[in-house]
Amino acid sequence: MKYEIYSTIDSGYMDTSLVFIKSFTDHNPNLKLNICCINFTPAEYEKYKSKLSFFKNVTAIPVKFTDPVDRINIGSVVDFHIYREHMHATLYKLKLFSEMTSDYVLYLDVDMLIRKNIASLLKEYTTDFAGRCYHEDIDGMTINAGVLIAKKGMPDLYKNSFDFFKKRKENPFPEEFYIYHSGFTITDIPAKYNYFRCNSNCELVKDPVIVHFCSMAKPFAKNNCTTTYCLQWQYTAAAIGYYIYFNEWYNTFDSIVNILSPEFIAQVNEAKQFYKHYIEISNRSLSNTMRFIRWK
Repeated sequence: MKYEIYSTIDSGYMDTSLVFIKSFTDHNPNLKLNICCINFTPAEYEKYKSKLSFFKNVTAIPVKFTDPVDRINIGSVVDFHIYREHMHATLYKLKLFSEMTSDYVLYLDVDMLIRKNIASLLKEYTTDFAGRCYHEDIDGMTINAGVLIAKKGMPDLYKNSFDFFKKRKENPFPEEFYIYHSGFTITDIPAKYNYFRCNSNCELVKDPVIVHFCSMAKPFAKNNCTTTYCLQWQYTAAAIGYYIYFNEWYNTFDSIVNILSPEFIAQVNEAKQFYKHYIEISNRSLSNTMRFIRWK
């Protein structure tokens, strides 16, 4: 059974992706990883390729992607801004699945930390489509699109998701909602393969394989949100031990700091100071509760 592994980035995620790649190659040295560089300029692409020479089995693929939503009316300027921020990469990752040539494609977001070998994930899921399903506060059941597996020959996930998007264009968010309601049977993968803290999701997972820094708390960016909701989110995440994985991300970051941009290094150091308090809470919380938590 042949797998191809892909991630997609735009130029704003070049440095972030390098930390992800380091964690991936450390634990999966024999797997090939393809990075689709969406709408990079020639200079950006050459710069990124030179940084990838630090790693083995990692290939940069230049991609020009014309976003189909540019050609439809999706309503207000605010809606369009939300769409541009949250839908663009998702639409392209779905396009990947419609153009695949291998038996299966595994897609991985780059705001992740790969903590272990992912061979078990590749062996266990041979259905048409698989991903992490969960309950979203606003829209009911949905899927997190950070880890997706698709089989060659499945119907056009890209077209179906986009058709659903057009029906719901007055509220084009969240993006994964379109995938979940695109008409396909989705095999739910365990949380250990896509562990995140998002809204109502407070699932506890011992020693996850993949940690996903989705939503508002990312180790590479200070969270400037100061609303009551944001503070509650951050302290709840700290209480369940979520921030212990920030330290692991920082250790990976430190190991390749020589190939990262000075601007990104400064950004991460600021974030590290900001999250220090939450990391300490997570460390204390886990040490006090480890004896009686029923881990999954």
